[in-house]
Amino acid sequence: MTGLGETGDFSFLHRIQKIVVWRKGGQRAPHKPLLLLFALGRLENGKDRLVDFGSVERPLQDLLQEFGVPSNSRPQYPFWRLRHDDGIWEVPGADEIPVNSQKDPRSINDLRKLQGGFPLEVYEELKENPLLVYAAAMQILNAHFPLSLHENILTAVGLCSLETDLIAVSESGMVEVVPNLVEYVYRRVRDRGFARMIRVAYQDCCAFCDWDGQIEETVFGLEAAHVRWHSHAGPDTVENGLALCALHHKAFDKGVLGLDTDRRIIVSPYAHGESSIFCELVHALDGRPVRLPQAGRSVASEFIDWHYREVFRSSPQPLAS
Repeated sequence: MTGLGETGDFSFLHRIQKIVVWRKGGQRAPHKPLLLLFALGRLENGKDRLVDFGSVERPLQDLLQEFGVPSNSRPQYPFWRLRHDDGIWEVPGADEIPVNSQKDPRSINDLRKLQGGFPLEVYEELKENPLLVYAAAMQILNAHFPLSLHENILTAVGLCSLETDLIAVSESGMVEVVPNLVEYVYRRVRDRGFARMIRVAYQDCCAFCDWDGQIEETVFGLEAAHVRWHSHAGPDTVENGLALCALHHKAFDKGVLGLDTDRRIIVSPYAHGESSIFCELVHALDGRPVRLPQAGRSVASEFIDWHYREVFRSSPQPLAS
């Protein structure tokens, strides 16, 4: 494995950082990020550089439904539009098919005749430098998804744990080629005291189920969750935070659980399980008031609204007052 160079390799990370992702009113549009992660997984698993859209369509749609916004899971858009983003994707023959007024293919059947993938020079650069693949994946994950979902997404696209690989690389000395690699990839403006602030506000107790496990004097299994994700301009404040056990943190970020405007827990109609423990840990929470933090600084309505629109798994509908 080779290390990152000081100039050329970083240009690829810069280009990924600048991909055009549609944003309006805080809405999520992880289509291009998920396509890039899918393509990085294919590359890491020795697949061909170009892939038929017909072969990408279903797995990318599944990724969009699981980690995107279920009401907007059309894989043709990122496959077609990513080619406009600074030389990181190409669709040979794209100029030969009819397009509509938005310059998208008139027929998805026309798109199914085409292939797409990394340009040859990008593909070869990534093949020669596995660390760059991981650095790019880290950058995409950090920019578009909460930490609680990273491992699930990596598994879904066929990439192994980035943390394990980076620790191994660090121990072998390879990261020394670019000493600030981890800082570069993880660069985020955030309050490092957020987790402690949330734990104190909720008195080391899960806001959903009251979990308060400790070993000796150390809390375990409790995490600080952003209601509006940090990757989507969510602030590191008590009004945008919840102390949640690991299970309910994952369920909250997956849209299994949410909050209504009365700050009661709601359960997605798509969540299902037959076991008594599932009913106890998920369905029994429906309608339960969320635990309030000290000093009455409850989660702000604007962040509840964002989570309901962009994360909670439900048919689009206005929140009830």
